[in-house]
Amino acid sequence: MKITIYQINSDRDENHMKFMAHNKLEKFQGSSEVDSKIYDKIYEKEVRCNSLEEVYQMFNLNRPQDFKGHSLSVSDVVEVSGNEKIEDGFYFCDSIGFKKVSFNPFAYDGSMSIEDFRKMQSSSLDEPAADGIEYRFRKCSEAEKDILIDNGFFDYRYSDSDNKYIFRFPAEQEVKVNASLSSLLRHTVKK
Repeated sequence: MKITIYQINSDRDENHMKFMAHNKLEKFQGSSEVDSKIYDKIYEKEVRCNSLEEVYQMFNLNRPQDFKGHSLSVSDVVEVSGNEKIEDGFYFCDSIGFKKVSFNPFAYDGSMSIEDFRKMQSSSLDEPAADGIEYRFRKCSEAEKDILIDNGFFDYRYSDSDNKYIFRFPAEQEVKVNASLSSLLRHTVKK
């Protein structure tokens, strides 16, 4: 089955929801809904698991080498697709088991509207964001996406219009991004 793991970004977690059980959401954030805006996509891949419990075991006892997040824990969200036994959807890792929840994987978009995001897809924005950090954006293929994730870049979105991924990274990291992607080019040329 294909899974995508989302984990809370502590920088955006104003209500300290990281590692909190689902029944604590209302008390600490004023709503029982999962706040998708505080999550980052950490991992996306096909796995040989038949249940969410097997996914939990895999990401706690035998984590894949390319997994860069913390052990799968309470408050993490797992998206599942392509499994006959589990309905496609998003599942909150609770203190006991998993709970199906509403979740918007594109909720955190760096304070951009959907329209702004679509405009960004075809341009390179060098303007400072609301947080004062100057960001760069880069369109990437599936292989380039995997390389950037392996190198610690997780802030990206999928573009349906051209089947590309758009990464957002601080301008000061541009050299690292270019170096990471040049390693893919060297590997491709050698073949």
